[in-house]
Amino acid sequence: TNQWWAQPGCLTFSLILAATEFERTKHLPLISLATGWAIADLLEDYAPGEIVQLKWPNDVYMGGRKICGILTEMPSPEVVIVGIGLNVNNSFYTATEQLKERATSLFDQVGDEYPLTIILIDLLKQLETSLSNLSQGELAFIANWPSRCLLMGRTITHAAGERQTTGLCQGIDQTGALLLQTEQGQKRLIGGTISSFG
Repeated sequence: TNQWWAQPGCLTFSLILAATEFERTKHLPLISLATGWAIADLLEDYAPGEIVQLKWPNDVYMGGRKICGILTEMPSPEVVIVGIGLNVNNSFYTATEQLKERATSLFDQVGDEYPLTIILIDLLKQLETSLSNLSQGELAFIANWPSRCLLMGRTITHAAGERQTTGLCQGIDQTGALLLQTEQGQKRLIGGTISSFG
């Protein structure tokens, strides 16, 4: 099981969704991506001018550093739990150099503190729109994915168990699968993690 370590000022919460709402349109695998898209929309509203990107399958970046993580799990066939950890008022200024290079927060990027309750309410509104659209089969964010894709055009390594695949990221397809151009041709990858990206 994945776990988070959260500082004070970090917004962490979970959504419980009815899996049947998404099974009808076969879009269960897209929940994490649609959630990331909604979070990116929110962050662009709060930090105009900052570059917000999505790292397949479940991270949101701002200014080239991770600002949010998403975890999805299905404890039963009827339920999807989406866990979100968003760095809002916590700061990485006093963190180790290695962590400062990899992580950021809204406070670090903008210099302002925000009421977490307001951020939560605004984010829930974005999520309601994004996930409602997904449950109805509206996939506009898939077509727009390249505009926010952190990995697009980069050489990356995808890990799934013992298997590793390295290639040039070409974005995602309509099902949310990662597309990699390798020496053996295009690969369509589902699940797993990105172990490195250049």
